[in-house]
Amino acid sequence: MFTGPQWQRREDRRASILQLVEQLQAAYGPQLVVIGLHGSAANETDGPFSDSELFCVVDQNGLDKKFVWVDEQGKVELDLCDKKAVVRKATRVDADWPRRGKFRIAKRLYGDKAYFDYLMTLPYSLPNAVFDNVMIDIILGHYEAIGKLRNARAREEHSYLPQLACTFAEFNALLIGLAHRALYSTGSKMLAESMVLPHRPQGHDALCQLVMSGQLGDAEMVTTVLEDAWTGIGPWAERQQLNVAAVLRNPMNVETK
Repeated sequence: MFTGPQWQRREDRRASILQLVEQLQAAYGPQLVVIGLHGSAANETDGPFSDSELFCVVDQNGLDKKFVWVDEQGKVELDLCDKKAVVRKATRVDADWPRRGKFRIAKRLYGDKAYFDYLMTLPYSLPNAVFDNVMIDIILGHYEAIGKLRNARAREEHSYLPQLACTFAEFNALLIGLAHRALYSTGSKMLAESMVLPHRPQGHDALCQLVMSGQLGDAEMVTTVLEDAWTGIGPWAERQQLNVAAVLRNPMNVETK
């Protein structure tokens, strides 16, 4: 394991995936509902060191397991779940939603096409308020991050700033992706792809460009760019009609009769 992952041709990875599909058919027989391939292997952008990621729906109540293994073919992730669990997973909305294509761009390897297509619609079926709440949580995380930035500046402790800049840029990209219900092709391209989405917060592009350049050693520069990015969040949230103030209101400050 610790010498891997090893170089693997896409054709060989595909062959090992199809072999796994046959094994699942043999193991579950008529209980097997669908098998989906997701990740880079699904859209054929996988590289020589990529993983294989699959999900399998089985008509077996209570089934919800994840298996991960490494062999000479590389790393494989397999989710086994029943129909109830797969709906729960497909309708989960959190900060990672814009880079989780498991139930949005998966490739059907086995099973009923109509049911598979139904699963692909579920991530978009949630009301706007669900997405709004996740976006507000990210903004609250930004608030905390800027507090850490200002603490670091007050203490003249600059070693944390590069990490802070990377994290802020990452979650800003996720925030924009949530607003557009967008799916990034891969995590490695997320910052670049976020900069082509419309209606971005002021300061976002400059922060992404700074992080992607890797030039994070200038504490004053990093601080300025982060503060600018934070300044752009408020007006952007208003344009998105996110009622941040209402959600974050102190519950103790209520009128009593």
